[in-house]
Amino acid sequence: MGRPLDAMLLTVTRRPGAWTDGSWVPSTTGSTFNITASRPQPVGPELMEMLPEAARTSARYVVYVSDDQERLYLVEDATHAADYVAYEGKQHLVTSAERWAGMPLGYRSYVLLETTNG
Repeated sequence: MGRPLDAMLLTVTRRPGAWTDGSWVPSTTGSTFNITASRPQPVGPELMEMLPEAARTSARYVVYVSDDQERLYLVEDATHAADYVAYEGKQHLVTSAERWAGMPLGYRSYVLLETTNG
């Protein structure tokens, strides 16, 4: 299996819950797991311009994760909330996935937003 040359383990926190009266209510039991990803890279100016305006001030990193690993949750829906990825002692909200086919395996890029939550 092909992996990025500068790969590292990142810890993902998954927060299950449900929508109640229009608000996301997290359950008390979350889970964590590790993924092998590229070392987080700073978000460049081209990618920054493609992000929604509200995300531009908090977008910090982009990581590449092979398709043979667990797909990360990006947004809340009826069964889950967006995942968080721990990096440099901080939790980063996962957003904006894009298919990327630059390696032998398929990859997805994920933008990580810096946050004080998680």
